[in-house]
Amino acid sequence: MKRTIFAVACASLALVALPQRALAAAPGLLYDPTPNQPGVELVLGASVTPGIAEGSIDISEDPANPGDGGDTPASLTTVFCTLGGDSNIEFASIPSFSFQGNVTGGPSIDISCTQDATLITTATASCFEKRGGISQPQKDFDIQCPATGTAAAPELDASPAPGSTLQMSATSPSNASQGFTISNSGSSNLSVTSITGLASPFSVSPPNATITPGNGQLFTVTCNGATPGVFIDSLTVNTNDADESTVAYNVDCTINSVAGQEFDATPPPPGPIELANTPGSPATTSTITVTNIGSGTLNISNLSALAAPLTRSIGNTTLTAGASTDITIGCASAGATSSSQVLTFNTDDPDDGEGTINFNVSCNVTAGTSPEFTATPNPPGPVAISTATGVQGTSQVSIQNVGTANLTVAQGTISATGFTIQLTGLPLNLAPGAIANVQVACQSGVANNYTGSFGLTTNDANEGSVGFTVNCNVAAGAAPEFDSTPPSPLAITTNQGVVGTANVNVRNLGTASLGVIANPSGAPFTVLPASLTTIAPGANQNFSVRCQSGTPGDYTGTITFVTNDSNEGSVPYTVNCRVNLVAPEFDSTPRAFSVFSFYAKSTEIVSVSIRIFNLGNATLTYTLSGLSGPISSSPSGGPFNLAPGANQNIVVSCNGALLAGNAAQILDIVHNDTGESPARYGIDCRQDIRLDAGTVLRALLNTPMLTDDATLLLENGFE
Repeated sequence: MKRTIFAVACASLALVALPQRALAAAPGLLYDPTPNQPGVELVLGASVTPGIAEGSIDISEDPANPGDGGDTPASLTTVFCTLGGDSNIEFASIPSFSFQGNVTGGPSIDISCTQDATLITTATASCFEKRGGISQPQKDFDIQCPATGTAAAPELDASPAPGSTLQMSATSPSNASQGFTISNSGSSNLSVTSITGLASPFSVSPPNATITPGNGQLFTVTCNGATPGVFIDSLTVNTNDADESTVAYNVDCTINSVAGQEFDATPPPPGPIELANTPGSPATTSTITVTNIGSGTLNISNLSALAAPLTRSIGNTTLTAGASTDITIGCASAGATSSSQVLTFNTDDPDDGEGTINFNVSCNVTAGTSPEFTATPNPPGPVAISTATGVQGTSQVSIQNVGTANLTVAQGTISATGFTIQLTGLPLNLAPGAIANVQVACQSGVANNYTGSFGLTTNDANEGSVGFTVNCNVAAGAAPEFDSTPPSPLAITTNQGVVGTANVNVRNLGTASLGVIANPSGAPFTVLPASLTTIAPGANQNFSVRCQSGTPGDYTGTITFVTNDSNEGSVPYTVNCRVNLVAPEFDSTPRAFSVFSFYAKSTEIVSVSIRIFNLGNATLTYTLSGLSGPISSSPSGGPFNLAPGANQNIVVSCNGALLAGNAAQILDIVHNDTGESPARYGIDCRQDIRLDAGTVLRALLNTPMLTDDATLLLENGFE
């Protein structure tokens, strides 16, 4: 407003000094805005004020039409500008200028905008010249206000690597399956809209999914095993990832066929099946499970009878493909006795040796109570294990208590050179007739045939100490290899109560599956995925390390990656997390404690704008007070809320009709930025008794020597 008053005052002084002759009209346009061609885009540049961009259109003489020429004084010229488009873009100064003569370094039309975080906003400035009372053609200029950030977006990761082949196999009629994982390492939800390309006998589950940032979804491809054969297909995963919308996999399925009927049994014949009991007790039992693993129908016939104290029973004798039945052996007697017999039956399996089946069964009914150890394989074994370098191989020893009292079994000595032996499942406490398995594991990083041993201790009076030989064949083979980026330490910065994240990408550079579990040291740190993750050779997995606390400060913790990589079984990561205080931050343009001076006629309301900003990361709450009478603000009162990064324009007005002399007041903006409240602004409003240009011109009409020039100006519309 002060700039406008100055321009009018200068124009009035220029008119008083006009010569005593008519002004000649100059051809062409006098003004030349910069940029000087319509359609050229003016991109607002960055400002020292966060969130505000600024630029300007400069007014100078058009080189193609250099003034009036000669020594003829130039006409009085006024340049007007208007602005249309996005409301975020506005004039920062009054876009109207008056001048006389040639202009080589004219005024500037300042333009500013409030920047959006993600959107580019545009507007159009239109400028035209009015000279000698005649409006000249306008010029239009496109204005662009750049964004300050980028929009949140999803980011697709896949395991195994895209383009890989999902291989699966089964024996008909069983189904085969294989899975793949789609993860989202981006900052917004990843939508798996569909999975296309698969035809029968393939299917996939789930058919679609929404995956939140930092998480993954397992998709399972199933190959129907009803029909034997080799099936090859491909699938495409369709997503909303802008730069990686699809992921493709090849699918390879083999369904094997067993021609005709095929006998199988657990345990395999001839057993033995050994039962024990005490006189008068309910029967102890053991089960033989017969399964038809072929594609035809298997028939069981001629099941032999067993003499007391042994009994037998059978379920179905006709088994379709894949079906099973149980043969139950019982042992019971009123008195002490023992018996060993052979259970015989026939099948129509055409394979040699499987037409007649024999099982050795025994029943031992003894008075009193005592444990009795037995094992499969029988001691001393051997327990045979085959594996590859760096990979743990396993086998098992099945232990049964065939006695009449509880059997205890504990680990004895282990002897191994060049490899390790590990027993799992001990100690045991087996009730009479109970069976349990002890897992035997061996491992070595060097290919070789190894021999070792382990011992078991029992409370069996006859077999208090039992030894087994272990033969471990370690072949040169696949092994996992851990690698990760970025290196330790990790740095996380977040706000109070908000989850901050940093990613660790773990890659498997080896040739065998890598098992990884990430263990955080405790609050405020967590990690996803939290469970054991298996990474295929050549694949990778993002682990999202998270930090969240309601208390500002600096935190340090450790994320330990535990793996099956023999060289890097435990990999620690140091994590440094800074949790910032969440608070509002007040700022304004112009700055607080500025003073505004108004001149208002009795028929005028003059105004000035104060734009306030919230530069903090919490809501700014404010109220306005201190103004009354002729001076007011819009908005007024409060309280009002201003979101982080937002701004608000406050218009302060002086009503000349309410002035009784001069008025001076203080505008207080009281806000919740504790370090800068209240923000104060001085408002000085005075009555304007100065004459305008029209009044001066009319006075000139009464001056004989200036009458002609003054009349010309009035006729050209300058009042």
